[in-house]
Amino acid sequence: MNTQKTVELIRQSTLEVMSMMLGVQAEVGEPYEESGTTETFSGIVSLVSISGDWAGMGSIYCGSELALRLTGMMLLDDQVSTVNDDVLDAMAELANMIVGNVKTMLEADLGPLSLSIPTVIYGRNYRALHGIGKTRVVVPFEVAGGTMTIKFYILPQASANRGRQTGVVQNVA
Repeated sequence: MNTQKTVELIRQSTLEVMSMMLGVQAEVGEPYEESGTTETFSGIVSLVSISGDWAGMGSIYCGSELALRLTGMMLLDDQVSTVNDDVLDAMAELANMIVGNVKTMLEADLGPLSLSIPTVIYGRNYRALHGIGKTRVVVPFEVAGGTMTIKFYILPQASANRGRQTGVVQNVA
C-alpha cells in the first residue's frame, strides 16, 4: 500500500469524523513512518485490527486531557472530568469510526476487509508494540487543544503474518 495514499485516507477519515461527529476542526501535522516499539507514552491508545486478504491495524493515541475533551464533545457533556468507562468507550468508538472509514475506502482497491472490536489501553509511562516488525504510517492531528496521533499499517495477509508463530503454546513455568 502506497504511503502517500495511506496518509491521505487517514487525513480524510479523521477530518470527516472530527467535523461531522464532533463539530470540531482538526489540523494535520507532518506525517512520518515508524517501526518497533513506541516511545514511552501516557494516556489512551485505542487499537482496531483489520483482516481479510490484507491485514493490519489502526490506532489512536491521545493524552487523557484531550480524551476528556473529545468525550465531552461526543456526549454533549462539558462536565467530563475523570477517565472512566464512558471515556474509554468514547475513545474506542472514535477509533472504530476513523479506522472503519479508512477500511471502507481501502476496500475499493483491496477487496472485502473486516474490523475487530476496539481495544483501549489507558495508563502512564507505557510502551506499545503493535505490528511486530512492520512499518507504520503516523499522522498527528492538532484538535481541541491537544495532539491526537493516528498510526496505521496494512499488508497482504502473507506478509502480515510473516515471523509470527501461530498455534504454539509455550510453558513458561
